[in-house]
Amino acid sequence: MVADVSGFYTASAGAAAALLGLLFVAMQIQPDRLPPAFRQRRQALAQSTFSIYTHLFLTALLFLIPGLSSQTQGWVVLAGAVLGIYRTVRTWTPVWKAFARDAPERLWQMVWVLVGPIAMYVLISYFCVESIATPAPTQLALEATGVFVGLFFVVIRNTWNLLMEGAASPD
Repeated sequence: MVADVSGFYTASAGAAAALLGLLFVAMQIQPDRLPPAFRQRRQALAQSTFSIYTHLFLTALLFLIPGLSSQTQGWVVLAGAVLGIYRTVRTWTPVWKAFARDAPERLWQMVWVLVGPIAMYVLISYFCVESIATPAPTQLALEATGVFVGLFFVVIRNTWNLLMEGAASPD
C-alpha cells in the first residue's frame, strides 16, 4: 500500500474504535425516557451505527495488512459492503413499518438513515468490482477514502442524535 493512504487508514481505525466507545455512552443515557416508538427507532439507529463503525474499523485494518493483493481486498470489502446493505435494510424495515403506520409525517426524516449508508455501500461495491476486474495495486484503497469520509459523516451524525435524544428533557 502507498504510504500516503496508510496514515489515513491508521487514523480511521483509531477514530472508529474511539467513536464506538462514544456510541456505548450515548446508549446509556436514560433510554427509558423515550416513548416506545422512539425507543425502537433509537435501538435501530444504534444497531445501524454500530454496524457501520465495525465496518469502518475492520476495513481500515484490512487496508493496513501488508502484501494483500487488490483482488483479495476487493473481494473482502465487497462481502462487507453486501453484508452492510443487508444489515441496514434488516435493521430499519420494522422501524419504517412502525413509523409509516404511527407517524407517517416523520417518515421522510428517517430516509437518510437508510439511503446514506446504502449509497456509500453501493459506491464502495462499485470500486471493489472495478478493483477485482482491473487490479491496480492501490486503486481500491485510494478510492475508498471518500466512502470512509461519507460513512464517518453518517455515524457521527447518528451518534450525535443518540446523545441528544438521551439528554433531552421529557415532555
